[in-house]
Amino acid sequence: MPSRATLLLQDLSEGILGLIYPSLCVGCEGPLVKPEQTKVTVETSWPNSPVPVYNRFTRWLCPECESLLEPVCPPFCSLCGNAFFGRSTVAFRCANCSHRRLWFDFARGAFRGEGLTRELIHRFKYENHLELRGLLGTMLGETLGNDPRLAAAENERWPLVPVPLHSRRFRERGYNQAWELCLTLRRRFPGLPLAPILRRTRYTTMQASLHREDRLNNLQGAFALSRLPWNRHRVSGRTVLLVDDVLTTGATLSECARILIEEGRAARVIAITLARG
Repeated sequence: MPSRATLLLQDLSEGILGLIYPSLCVGCEGPLVKPEQTKVTVETSWPNSPVPVYNRFTRWLCPECESLLEPVCPPFCSLCGNAFFGRSTVAFRCANCSHRRLWFDFARGAFRGEGLTRELIHRFKYENHLELRGLLGTMLGETLGNDPRLAAAENERWPLVPVPLHSRRFRERGYNQAWELCLTLRRRFPGLPLAPILRRTRYTTMQASLHREDRLNNLQGAFALSRLPWNRHRVSGRTVLLVDDVLTTGATLSECARILIEEGRAARVIAITLARG
């Protein structure tokens, strides 16, 4: 786990490089010129009333590329966060989860997993673009800022638990993208403790390559608590924030939530993801 000093040095080095080399948009690679804060109105409050927001990602994205990001706005499924194209004034469950048990209390994705968001995640996960963690972690932080169901997270110190990688895949990739998102999220919300207490017990086929039913079978027995005996106490009786990059069917997050509840004795698990696929 990187120390606070290491993280500060990383920020300092990025700042120095920014003075030497011109900043480029990570979306289109055009020059970044920081604009004046431009107020726009989008529907991000709960459930449907519009609230003003500001450009939040000008450190990394030009206004044109930032406009391509699609936040997941209400109405959406109250359990898995699946976006609903229409109007609804009541809570509802979508077809993805209405007839199955999901172990998390609810899931919240920050952005639709399409277009530029999907491209950035792919570069981050599979093309070794670790420098994108600042932007993507900040995007993930939108979930905590825009959903009143998460308003108590920092005051109540809900632990951040990243979805783990198998050791083999960690060696191949060199880092766990969910852990990197947790680190960036913690910078914005320092009251959230880090609790990397899950481990992957067997190597599995990548979920993205599987059909729905195969995804469910692929994950049986794939996760467990870390072997350290005191780890259970880090989540026992607590509300836990389970962190991953993308939620598609919810199979991975649900299985991780089951372990946290059954083995870790967590009171409840809330899944937050950068994207909702």
